Amino acid sequence: MVSYIISTISSKAVPDGFTKNPKGKGYIIDRAHNGSLRANQYSKLILLLRNYKDCIVRHHGLDHIHKYPSLKRFLIDKKQNQPPVWYASNIMEFHKFTGDKIILYYEDLMTNPEDSILKLSSFLDLEIDVAKEFIKDIDKHYLTSVNRYIEKGHESFTNKLNQAIGVHESKLETHEKIAFDLFFEDICGTEVYNQYLIRYRDENS
Repeated sequence: MVSYIISTISSKAVPDGFTKNPKGKGYIIDRAHNGSLRANQYSKLILLLRNYKDCIVRHHGLDHIHKYPSLKRFLIDKKQNQPPVWYASNIMEFHKFTGDKIILYYEDLMTNPEDSILKLSSFLDLEIDVAKEFIKDIDKHYLTSVNRYIEKGHESFTNKLNQAIGVHESKLETHEKIAFDLFFEDICGTEVYNQYLIRYRDENS
């Protein structure tokens, strides 16, 4: 959704994954799940965060996760496609970055899209009037974004903005939610975890 928002308002491309030339002018941002690998090559950073329990379960699926002898063994496995530790690595690189940067929370975008879109547009120096027109048709734009996602061979679980929150986390047992929380607090450190991720901590953790 964020890539769609940026490309539509800016009328510029948002490539999926690292571009060959990070300083090229044919696109507006460089997007990658493992952005920590070359975060220091940019003048600005956007960190898009979603509840790690939601996005990791959504990406890997419970069947894959439960093949491991323990949840921790799954979380530390760096050999799988888009390993969970990338999530923490991106946060740590963002935390250390000294240039211009903003955080966008997926859940805030879903529940209050206007504030998130205006914040994003201001940060990228986009036309605010164009952003406001985009916001007026946000439900239509969301469905267009979902359809484009599906056309690329992905599966969407929602067709409305606020349906996308907590869908995948709800599939976890309480002890699994706690294991997620403890893992990311440990790997990020308590200070960084409390600054960026505390909102996702299960009340039982």
